[in-house]
Amino acid sequence: MLKEQGYEFEETMDGHLKLTDGQAVESPERLAELLVRSNQPPTLLRVITEDLEGYFLRTIGMVRGNIQ
Repeated sequence: MLKEQGYEFEETMDGHLKLTDGQAVESPERLAELLVRSNQPPTLLRVITEDLEGYFLRTIGMVRGNIQ
């Protein structure tokens, strides 16, 4: 159903779906409504944004000054 509606997503290692396109972030209520109408109500729906510094540190594998 997500693909049919044009959402891009990937499954995370812990079994969750991570949606990476702008429409999911900009209109999470639309996504929730689509899921409920498809008889697939979400158990958790979070919008997580990241600033450029956080993205850079995560990309290079550093967290709070420590290399992961």
